[in-house]
Amino acid sequence: MKSNAKVLIIYTHYPHYRRPVFSALLDHKGLDFEVLAGSAYSSDGILSAESSRVGSLRSYQFLKFIFQTGFFAKLMRDTYGVAIFLGNPYVLSTWIGLLLCKLLGIKTLLWTHGWLDNDRSNKNQLRDLFYRLADGLVVYSERSKNIGVIRGFSPDRLRVIFNSLNYEEHTKIRKQFNFSECDKKKYILSVGRLIPELKLDLLLEALRSIKIHSMINFPLVVIGSGPEELALRSLALDYELDVTFMGAQYDEMVIAKEVICARAVVCPGKVGLTAMHSMVYGTPILTHNNLDKQMPEVEALINSKTGIFYDYGSVESLIQQLKWMHSTGKSAKTKADCAREIELNWTPRRQVGEIVSAINYQLNEVIK
Repeated sequence: MKSNAKVLIIYTHYPHYRRPVFSALLDHKGLDFEVLAGSAYSSDGILSAESSRVGSLRSYQFLKFIFQTGFFAKLMRDTYGVAIFLGNPYVLSTWIGLLLCKLLGIKTLLWTHGWLDNDRSNKNQLRDLFYRLADGLVVYSERSKNIGVIRGFSPDRLRVIFNSLNYEEHTKIRKQFNFSECDKKKYILSVGRLIPELKLDLLLEALRSIKIHSMINFPLVVIGSGPEELALRSLALDYELDVTFMGAQYDEMVIAKEVICARAVVCPGKVGLTAMHSMVYGTPILTHNNLDKQMPEVEALINSKTGIFYDYGSVESLIQQLKWMHSTGKSAKTKADCAREIELNWTPRRQVGEIVSAINYQLNEVIK
């Protein structure tokens, strides 16, 4: 490994949940990190953070395409050992940046969720072409790495770094929480932007059926806002369900209380960072079992231990799992299993360690 080798990280924007990881990298003793982030708009409702330690890039957007400027000159002027780009093929400037790094002898990594499925779609073919421009990939799950190997990528080029939120803050909140606040509360929770992909209408349909046929009216709390909110409110009213829409919440204490006291967080559609947010507070996830239509973070779920799966697209299966969950409750063991899984694999410390290992591998390749 080159001592104090310089590493440049280039992101489209600075998502607030990346603050712990970026801070740890910038404080790293063995490598000299520099982070640049653009102002690209995040359409998924994720808040952007600000930091005097993160440099700014200018971003230009048209539809889903992004072009960033401000890092080409730095690559040519400064002596970087490794450049890490966000692995989004729609960032057109990244294609140029990867090629420029090849000309300059700078090793490159793409920071990406990787492959979600192994189909031969044009989208995946484009992704393969894009990924092959980099010297290595850092991906979020073992499944993504395995798909990459099947698609012809060397396992040495693929490093699993998992994903993370603000583990230290969330753990502190959980340990200080007054659990008596949860007494007699038996509700389920949905957390996420209210868009069609959340499939909250499927959950409402399942709750309606349970109410009609089993005479159980499951209380549901919904945290989040979005374009589907009015339609979902109307549907819940038509179905005469006990649903509380809290809107978008950014106060972590408010979110933590709802997650900790919930029986489970239900994600009828795909589950991403919500898995980390729920499980760190000891609350399991209920979601579907079609991994081709999931996000990498679903790998944190172990069926009947840290999560529960229903058959994708089946309202009847969702109903059965909701009823089973209602009858069994949330045990102390389930809470401990959820928190333990996050502690082992899904923390900033683990993520930073894997990123540094991937960088050191590339630097050692230069020495060879």
